[in-house]
Amino acid sequence: MNQTRRSILSVFPFLGLAAVLPGCPGQTPAMVITEVEAGITDAQIAIQTIIAGIDAYFAAHPNPALQAKIDAAVADTSAALRVVTTALSGATGISDGNVQAALIAFASAYSALMSLIGQIGIQTASAATPKVAGVIYVQSPRILQVIKPKAAALAPAPAAK
Repeated sequence: MNQTRRSILSVFPFLGLAAVLPGCPGQTPAMVITEVEAGITDAQIAIQTIIAGIDAYFAAHPNPALQAKIDAAVADTSAALRVVTTALSGATGISDGNVQAALIAFASAYSALMSLIGQIGIQTASAATPKVAGVIYVQSPRILQVIKPKAAALAPAPAAK
């Protein structure tokens, strides 16, 4: 097992996330997989936009240490997205354990990447987000909509006695 795969798998125990079916009740598994595949395309576009923003930023503001950290996060996110694609190829639905694990790993890697690139002015935005000059905005990939926290992860922690 390579280092990237091991680092992706190591986040599962404490994420407290689960993949859920998107869309309307009554959708067939094939329809849901098609939605996830479209979300993969969105994620690929987002990653390419991020890479272009990173390149532009570091051309004007060299910082080899931060760039190395961000480049590693981009590589982890891209690898996690490839795992989603691979898991989907043999799945009949996203409730398949391999697909769920891959979606969770991608969400974790993408979140870590977004945290890092926020430091250099790249942010997630929706169509309604007011735009600020000098900030690069990345549309949130639709694939992230099929992942949401488990109810237990949202519950407040018990008070210490």
